[in-house]
Amino acid sequence: LSLAGAVEGGVGTGVFLAILAHKLPTSVSLSALLLAELRPARTVLIALATYGLMVPLGALLYLGISATVPIARLAAWAMALSAGSFLYIAVIELIPQALRTKGTRRVHVALALLGGVLLMAWVGELSHGIHD
Repeated sequence: LSLAGAVEGGVGTGVFLAILAHKLPTSVSLSALLLAELRPARTVLIALATYGLMVPLGALLYLGISATVPIARLAAWAMALSAGSFLYIAVIELIPQALRTKGTRRVHVALALLGGVLLMAWVGELSHGIHD
Protein backbone atom coordinates (compact mmCIF):
# COMPACT_ATOMS: atom_id res chain seq x y z
CA LEU A 1 0.00 0.00 0.00
CA SER A 2 2.75 2.43 0.85
CA LEU A 3 4.54 1.87 -2.45
CA ALA A 4 1.52 2.66 -4.59
CA GLY A 5 0.59 5.65 -2.46
CA ALA A 6 4.13 7.01 -2.55
CA VAL A 7 4.36 6.78 -6.33
CA GLU A 8 1.48 9.27 -6.54
CA GLY A 9 3.40 11.62 -4.26
CA GLY A 10 6.56 11.44 -6.39
CA VAL A 11 8.75 9.57 -3.89
CA GLY A 12 8.34 6.11 -5.38
CA THR A 13 12.06 5.45 -5.88
CA GLY A 14 12.94 6.30 -2.28
CA VAL A 15 10.17 4.11 -0.94
CA PHE A 16 11.17 1.29 -3.26
CA LEU A 17 14.77 1.46 -2.04
CA ALA A 18 13.63 1.57 1.60
CA ILE A 19 11.46 -1.51 1.11
CA LEU A 20 14.28 -3.29 -0.70
CA ALA A 21 16.77 -2.40 2.05
CA HIS A 22 14.31 -3.72 4.63
CA LYS A 23 13.26 -6.89 2.79
CA LEU A 24 16.75 -8.26 2.13
CA PRO A 25 18.01 -8.52 5.73
CA THR A 26 14.58 -9.57 6.96
CA SER A 27 14.51 -12.38 4.41
CA VAL A 28 17.94 -13.57 5.50
CA SER A 29 16.82 -13.48 9.16
CA LEU A 30 13.62 -15.37 8.36
CA SER A 31 15.46 -18.07 6.47
CA ALA A 32 18.10 -18.40 9.20
CA LEU A 33 15.44 -18.77 11.90
CA LEU A 34 13.49 -21.34 9.93
CA LEU A 35 16.62 -23.34 9.11
CA ALA A 36 17.72 -23.17 12.78
CA GLU A 37 14.37 -24.73 13.68
CA LEU A 38 15.29 -27.54 11.28
CA ARG A 39 12.43 -26.76 8.90
CA PRO A 40 12.62 -28.49 5.52
CA ALA A 41 14.20 -26.45 2.72
CA ARG A 42 10.91 -26.57 0.80
CA THR A 43 9.05 -24.97 3.74
CA VAL A 44 11.71 -22.26 4.00
CA LEU A 45 11.45 -21.50 0.26
CA ILE A 46 7.65 -21.32 0.41
CA ALA A 47 7.81 -18.97 3.42
CA LEU A 48 10.37 -16.73 1.70
CA ALA A 49 8.41 -16.65 -1.56
CA THR A 50 5.22 -15.77 0.32
CA TYR A 51 7.02 -13.06 2.26
CA GLY A 52 8.60 -11.66 -0.90
CA LEU A 53 5.27 -11.50 -2.72
CA MET A 54 3.48 -9.49 -0.02
CA VAL A 55 4.63 -6.05 -1.26
CA PRO A 56 3.69 -6.59 -4.93
CA LEU A 57 0.38 -8.17 -3.88
CA GLY A 58 -0.27 -5.24 -1.54
CA ALA A 59 0.42 -2.80 -4.38
CA LEU A 60 -1.97 -4.67 -6.67
CA LEU A 61 -4.59 -4.76 -3.92
CA TYR A 62 -4.16 -1.01 -3.49
CA LEU A 63 -4.63 -0.40 -7.21
CA GLY A 64 -7.83 -2.45 -7.17
CA ILE A 65 -9.26 -0.80 -4.06
CA SER A 66 -8.18 2.75 -4.92
CA ALA A 67 -10.36 2.68 -8.03
CA THR A 68 -13.47 2.52 -5.83
CA VAL A 69 -12.44 3.99 -2.45
CA PRO A 70 -11.17 7.59 -2.01
CA ILE A 71 -7.44 7.67 -1.17
CA ALA A 72 -7.91 9.66 2.06
CA ARG A 73 -10.30 7.06 3.45
CA LEU A 74 -8.11 4.19 2.28
CA ALA A 75 -5.00 5.73 3.84
CA ALA A 76 -6.77 6.17 7.18
CA TRP A 77 -7.83 2.53 7.23
CA ALA A 78 -4.36 1.35 6.18
CA MET A 79 -2.68 3.43 8.90
CA ALA A 80 -5.10 2.12 11.52
CA LEU A 81 -4.44 -1.48 10.48
CA SER A 82 -0.68 -0.89 10.48
CA ALA A 83 -0.70 0.79 13.90
CA GLY A 84 -2.92 -1.91 15.37
CA SER A 85 -0.64 -4.67 14.04
CA PHE A 86 2.42 -2.96 15.47
CA LEU A 87 0.80 -2.48 18.88
CA TYR A 88 -0.39 -6.09 18.96
CA ILE A 89 3.09 -7.44 18.22
CA ALA A 90 4.69 -5.09 20.75
CA VAL A 91 2.26 -5.87 23.56
CA ILE A 92 1.89 -9.61 22.99
CA GLU A 93 5.44 -10.55 21.95
CA LEU A 94 8.17 -7.96 22.45
CA ILE A 95 7.40 -6.34 25.81
CA PRO A 96 6.78 -9.60 27.73
CA GLN A 97 9.94 -11.13 26.25
CA ALA A 98 12.01 -8.06 27.16
CA LEU A 99 10.69 -8.03 30.71
CA ARG A 100 11.52 -11.71 31.29
CA THR A 101 15.16 -10.77 31.85
CA LYS A 102 16.59 -11.01 35.37
CA GLY A 103 18.29 -8.62 37.78
CA THR A 104 19.44 -5.12 36.92
CA ARG A 105 19.07 -5.79 33.21
CA ARG A 106 15.30 -5.99 33.76
CA VAL A 107 15.35 -2.49 35.27
CA HIS A 108 17.39 -1.20 32.31
CA VAL A 109 14.96 -2.77 29.83
CA ALA A 110 11.96 -1.27 31.65
CA LEU A 111 13.59 2.18 31.74
CA ALA A 112 14.49 1.95 28.05
CA LEU A 113 10.90 0.99 27.26
CA LEU A 114 9.57 3.91 29.28
CA GLY A 115 12.10 6.25 27.64
CA GLY A 116 11.00 5.09 24.19
CA VAL A 117 7.34 5.68 24.99
CA LEU A 118 8.10 9.15 26.35
CA LEU A 119 10.26 9.96 23.31
CA MET A 120 7.47 8.97 20.92
CA ALA A 121 4.95 11.05 22.90
CA TRP A 122 7.30 14.03 22.71
CA VAL A 123 7.87 13.58 18.96
CA GLY A 124 4.10 13.32 18.50
CA GLU A 125 3.62 16.60 20.33
CA LEU A 126 6.33 18.24 18.22
CA SER A 127 4.72 17.06 14.99
CA HIS A 128 1.34 18.46 16.09
CA GLY A 129 3.01 21.83 16.67
CA ILE A 130 4.52 21.77 13.18
CA HIS A 131 1.23 20.89 11.45
CA ASP A 132 -0.95 23.36 13.40
